[in-house]
Amino acid sequence: MVCKSFTQSVPFNIPIQGGLQDGMSITVNLQYGSDVILHFNPRYEGGSGFVVHNTNQKGVWGKEEREYKTPVPRAYTHIIMCYICDPGAHLES
Repeated sequence: MVCKSFTQSVPFNIPIQGGLQDGMSITVNLQYGSDVILHFNPRYEGGSGFVVHNTNQKGVWGKEEREYKTPVPRAYTHIIMCYICDPGAHLES
């Protein structure tokens, strides 16, 4: 599959001024047409971090999965890399 368009140029790089703070989140959505094939959302609430994964197909969100550790630690420069492969996607941080 060849991707023909991007919302942002690839690689996309933007600093978060002041870093991630309590109550903040980052959302990465990989889309194919109108479907979100991977929703990746690290969050910080109440002093701890967790990651939400999900999909949205034909306008319907799937079952939300939460992992109670975060690959995006506070106060550190961090890179999130996404590899698209058959049959899915792989995130590294």
